[in-house]
Amino acid sequence: MAVTCNGDDAFWPAYRQELVEVLTDEIGQTAYLVRDDADTLAVSNGMAWGNLTPDTAIRALVLYEIGASGKTIVHGVSSVLSSPPREFDQAMIRMDPVYVDAINHSGRYLNFFLKIKTSGTGHFWGFIDRGVIEVNDGVKLLRLSLYHDRHGDGTDYKRQICLSCPLYGYGSHLVSGRDSVEVQVNTYDGVSVRRFVF
Repeated sequence: MAVTCNGDDAFWPAYRQELVEVLTDEIGQTAYLVRDDADTLAVSNGMAWGNLTPDTAIRALVLYEIGASGKTIVHGVSSVLSSPPREFDQAMIRMDPVYVDAINHSGRYLNFFLKIKTSGTGHFWGFIDRGVIEVNDGVKLLRLSLYHDRHGDGTDYKRQICLSCPLYGYGSHLVSGRDSVEVQVNTYDGVSVRRFVF
């Protein structure tokens, strides 16, 4: 028995999903996407996605396509926590464990793709600035840690989390291509340490 379907030769758009900075207009609609390579895309279907703040930039995971006319069409926007690293009082630091799918450095951010155990209540997240040290001959190392407080949440299932740590605040202290960033993340297998060129 042979089976055929009509319309199988139709093309799907080339969807892209990536972390970007979303720039909104005066009424909170998506106006531009700024990619991590600094490429700026004007959005042709400037819809309001959720409660976006007017005239601002937010870090988000965006599903979009570049249409046949070259215009950017946004299909989905999901805000991503992106707070600058800060110093914490030692007694206030929480580093509850996570599962690390990936950590990468792209443009002005360190991006974290994690899984957590949860029962559905909120966790507290942040990035701990542990200071900049000189490692040799003027080369500097920015030391960061992931702040994670489960806040007593249960462990019924796993959930995927995406976070972005902005690094652009360190541009006056670190030299691109020479200095490094070290990040510590507490995992269920122990503390994981990763280094990236700034």
